[in-house]
Amino acid sequence: MTWPFWLELSISQKVVKDKFIEYFGTKRLEITSRKDASEYLLSITGKIQEKMVSQLKSESACYLVKDLYKILDEVFLFYQRQKDVRKKLIELNIQEDSILDVFEENRNKSCNVIDAVNL
Repeated sequence: MTWPFWLELSISQKVVKDKFIEYFGTKRLEITSRKDASEYLLSITGKIQEKMVSQLKSESACYLVKDLYKILDEVFLFYQRQKDVRKKLIELNIQEDSILDVFEENRNKSCNVIDAVNL
């Protein structure tokens, strides 16, 4: 059995929701083109970059890098454990969609976090 990504990593839903609202807002958007999506995501990543640069200037860069490595380590270990379990599920020919959906969602979120931290 597995839990959703954020619960597995002991991050409360309130923190996830607050960060989502901080970066994406509460207004529902409909993006219909890749150009619009790129521009929108570029503005959000720009905000994150500004916060990180500000943190680097106000604190030692060592602390930020250490935090990023910790995130990378925890998420990568979680990804590896889940990958091993997914292999076992395939070997046992388990086709339960609800279980497989959670594993797929966790894999996608893990890969996105790993990619983001590496950037």
